[in-house]
Amino acid sequence: MLRTGSTLPQFLRFAGAPACLGLAATAFAAPPQDGELFFRAYYLEHEVGDLDSALELYRSAANDSGLSAEARARAERHARACAEEIAAGDLARLVPEDTIFYLELNEPGGQVARLLDQLGLLQGDDGADRIGISPHLLEGTLGLKGAAVAVTRVDPTGGIPGGVVILHPGDVRAVRGLIETALPAGGEPVDDIAGNPTFRVENMAYVTTTDRLVLASTERELIADVLSRVGSDGDGSLAGHPDLADTMSMRGQDLAFFCLNAEPIMPLAQTMLGAMAAQDPQAAMALGMLDVQSLQSIAGRLGVQDEGISMDVSLQLAEGHRNVLFDLMRMPHVREHTFHLVPEGAAFFAATSLNSGVEGSAGVSDANGKPVVTMMDIGREIFGNIRDVAVFSMPSMTDGPFGTPMPDAAIALSVNDIERSKAIWELVLGVAKGASGSGDTRGRGEKIDGITVDRYDVQGVPIYLFAQDDRLVLSPSVRAIEAAVGAKAGRNIASDPAYADLVAQGSSDHTSVFAVAIGRCAEMARPMIPAHELAEVGPILELLKDAHLSARTKHSDTELRWSAALVGLPNVQPLVEQFVLSQRGGGNAYENRPRRDRVAALSAAPKTDEAKDTGIATLRGTFDRLRSSGRHAEAAELLPAIGKLVKDDAIALNAVAWSAISGEGSDHYASAVLPLAERANKLTGYEDWRLLDTLAHVRFALGNRDEAVEIQLKAVALAEKTDSDRAKEAMASLTRFRAQN
Repeated sequence: MLRTGSTLPQFLRFAGAPACLGLAATAFAAPPQDGELFFRAYYLEHEVGDLDSALELYRSAANDSGLSAEARARAERHARACAEEIAAGDLARLVPEDTIFYLELNEPGGQVARLLDQLGLLQGDDGADRIGISPHLLEGTLGLKGAAVAVTRVDPTGGIPGGVVILHPGDVRAVRGLIETALPAGGEPVDDIAGNPTFRVENMAYVTTTDRLVLASTERELIADVLSRVGSDGDGSLAGHPDLADTMSMRGQDLAFFCLNAEPIMPLAQTMLGAMAAQDPQAAMALGMLDVQSLQSIAGRLGVQDEGISMDVSLQLAEGHRNVLFDLMRMPHVREHTFHLVPEGAAFFAATSLNSGVEGSAGVSDANGKPVVTMMDIGREIFGNIRDVAVFSMPSMTDGPFGTPMPDAAIALSVNDIERSKAIWELVLGVAKGASGSGDTRGRGEKIDGITVDRYDVQGVPIYLFAQDDRLVLSPSVRAIEAAVGAKAGRNIASDPAYADLVAQGSSDHTSVFAVAIGRCAEMARPMIPAHELAEVGPILELLKDAHLSARTKHSDTELRWSAALVGLPNVQPLVEQFVLSQRGGGNAYENRPRRDRVAALSAAPKTDEAKDTGIATLRGTFDRLRSSGRHAEAAELLPAIGKLVKDDAIALNAVAWSAISGEGSDHYASAVLPLAERANKLTGYEDWRLLDTLAHVRFALGNRDEAVEIQLKAVALAEKTDSDRAKEAMASLTRFRAQN
């Protein structure tokens, strides 16, 4: 029954709904034109991503005699496209087994986007809210699924090599559309290859497009060979090469992979090398030691992970090779105990093993059982006694001879016979001490961190020898010895956050390990950087504080592999933004605020380390631009905020103060940097001549001549003791201060 006010269209709508539902049910109940198998396959391919199951259903639909010829042809086309998509997941299965050189790229857009995101150079999904690269640009230009280049023939006379290029555009329709548009315009249509349209471009290369791939080659046969491998199990392809299984296993979801397969070119190489050896006996001997014909492959990979980037390069030889140089380079595997030689907090270290662990060692002893060092013991020490070797440095510097900064570095050894090893090194250091003019060749005992060590003074440089249990450490630095004692007590890099992951990865198959905490090395370098230069590079050093570089060598019977990784990449977006803004002269968001708002904003100092680093970089860049434009009063407002962020870093405080007081318009900044210069000296106990020199210049700029002279006198005295090469600079400033009436 209709309600009052109902209209005819409303009636038809309600009355017709059941009829429409009935018609829809009838339509869906009827068999689809392409068949149920086709639609199930289409769903599995596009919605589920199960390509293997979809391919099987497509092929069943193509063979279904109950379907029309048009429906079977459509199913066949989808089956072919699905098979190509599966094959494109491993492009090495499409190239011949005798490929000489192979290069593969895997989803470059996604890999580059991941790297840019770590560097802070990728814009967010919410739009271009900061200076950076839009992810949509990467999708449009680097959104390729993959690409591969395979060189299958080389011309000894220097002609163009033969090979094939495979491109998988993926879902980037713009790339495929560009190729399909350019080919008819720039190429000549020729006979299809395996039913796929083909063009000849500039009478040199053939280009074929399929449902999923684009192939180019100087030879039609190579393109046909690639297409014939679609849907195969990989037999007869580079991926299935029986002698390159280990090499090809390096591939993964990395950005790039390359492989040089030596087998196809070895006959040609042997002919050329044989001719060389016939003319030069030394070359013949070298080639015999290298056993060139045993070379199987050289391969490498470059990957981008969420935590950084990594790479590997591998040299693979055949079983039973006779490469003498390869064997001579081989070292024992690094042991877990090797890492325990390196103290936590190290700026960098390098570690390897020389010998296996054997209790005791042969040698001559006196009547009391003490080892007597003989000529043979020198060889035994290197080739039998020393097990592990580690070189490390702490992120600090010690004043060396004549005030020259010297890293707190050391060499740490683990040995089989500590008594004999100690006797050898005591002899070596004693001879060096005697040769430097000392009448006594014995070491002098000193206490370091509660442990007695021997000190030998060689040419004015103290060398400390610490020996305990199976460990021996040599260093010119007390701090390094203290750190080594701590490592002996368990405070080693196994518990250091900077190296814990590297140690946890294990070392049973590696023969050497090298690692650098870049931020710690930057701290070590700060004292050697002039103050005016430190003001410029300081923000960069701050950005690198969490970056770590590591490298490892793996050496087995047939493989030599070098691996490296860089993690903790810095967020460089603030520096890039400052650079871009400075180039266009537009200032930044801070500078565009009203002056009173800018001053108020400085009171909200960042709390996290990342925010602090970003704040320092931003404020320093803003300060430089304001000063260069003559806006000195506004620039001076930033100095207290910069000092607040730098906080307890005396060198950084001094760098800020010196850059302000020694640059353009320095008189405008003296009052603002006085607290920074005084705090820097207080933190160092007024014992660093460079910091005193800065404070004296600040006092002089404020008109306090007498105070400046008094401070500079102490700076000159310290400089003459610790940095004689630069003491003249301090004296020149003192003369200038005194000359002022």
